[in-house]
Amino acid sequence: MRIHHNHIVISEKNQLSALYSESILKGLKTYNTPYHVGDIYFGKLESGLANINAAFINLRAEEKNGFIQLNKLLPARLKRANQIKVENLKFNETILVQVTKELTGSKGPSLTTNLGLNGEYVILLPFGEGVNASNKIYNFIEKQYLRAFVTLLKPLGVGMLIKKEASGINGSSLREDVLKLVDQWYQLQSKIKPSLKPYLVSDEVNFIKDTLKIFYTDKTEEISIDSFQGAWKVCKRLISTKKKQRKLALKIRHYPNFKYFIKYFNLDLAIYYLVQSTVILNTGGSVVIEKTEALTAIDINSGSFNTLKDSRASLLWINCEAATEISIQLQLRNIGGIIVIDFIDMAHQKDQMKLLNHLNFVLQADQGDTKIIQLSEIGLIELTRKREGQNIYDAFSYNCYKCSGLGYQVHFDSIYNRNASIKVTDNYHIYMNDFV
Repeated sequence: MRIHHNHIVISEKNQLSALYSESILKGLKTYNTPYHVGDIYFGKLESGLANINAAFINLRAEEKNGFIQLNKLLPARLKRANQIKVENLKFNETILVQVTKELTGSKGPSLTTNLGLNGEYVILLPFGEGVNASNKIYNFIEKQYLRAFVTLLKPLGVGMLIKKEASGINGSSLREDVLKLVDQWYQLQSKIKPSLKPYLVSDEVNFIKDTLKIFYTDKTEEISIDSFQGAWKVCKRLISTKKKQRKLALKIRHYPNFKYFIKYFNLDLAIYYLVQSTVILNTGGSVVIEKTEALTAIDINSGSFNTLKDSRASLLWINCEAATEISIQLQLRNIGGIIVIDFIDMAHQKDQMKLLNHLNFVLQADQGDTKIIQLSEIGLIELTRKREGQNIYDAFSYNCYKCSGLGYQVHFDSIYNRNASIKVTDNYHIYMNDFV
């Protein structure tokens, strides 16, 4: 298999896309989930929990219920001074909600009633007020101009949030985006009809559009896709974005046999290795990644590395190589939430600072908004990474039916077949002979 530099592989039938560079996997995205961030549902209020001030909303039959905090249950401008309480809710009532966070593990999707329609440069807030601009637009004069421009375009009764991408954009493109969102909101309103059963009103995810937004650059040489309709969508999307003149030729190839397609580009093999817990480093050391529901724990082992005579330099070398690999694995596996890293202990504070600086440097290439929180007193480095989409474990794995996800099985033979004797002395000490 010949993989070109910056080659995008898209399996529309499997909702899976990958970015390769000289046969090396650089990125992997999957959209194979019943819920996506931005989806709008007409759901049914099923139950509530007073102790956590939250409610559960049925969105789909045979799928996990959505979870909503009560302070997000009404549009912001309609909230009263006194807090909404569970006992005041009317269960089995239908309600319009939007997914803000996809399901993870055993948890259902997080919801809100403060809807937002996401565009290229602005977000339309159907139940919002006024026009606000992103704090990442640093030019005050430009920010005021954008707010005034959008205020003239938006209809009464809705709010607008100007994204940082609007900085430097021409007025016609901004106007087109605003009017497109307004039309989208009017169409969405026409789809909302009273019903006793929950249903999907608007599906936010656009697989082709999102893939190109993440992976496509002017240096992309080839795009391979397993769907003929998908190939046309790619062409139309690239034409509509009106990118500047490319210096490199771009090839778009269609592969009709999707099973052959998956194997040809080694997507199945890539997924297999990504769900494994151990990653072997070039130095002979290893990185062990263990995903739990609460956090992700990462451990570093030195393994067989003995290239350097100086043990202090060896430890720093292994840790720095592990830090580089961790930044890659976080992106490929799309791990979010709390991440705790246990690097190999280094006695010198100077070496610890070098490692922290290196970790911070390699994480800058991560688009997942990863932040180093602290180096704890026991030498653990704590990170947070924004959850966005499914991680590799939720998308392509499930708990073992034998160990229920524990990762271990109890050896009852070692209990039943032992020759153990227990006796209690006058001092109430218990003695037990070794297992046989």
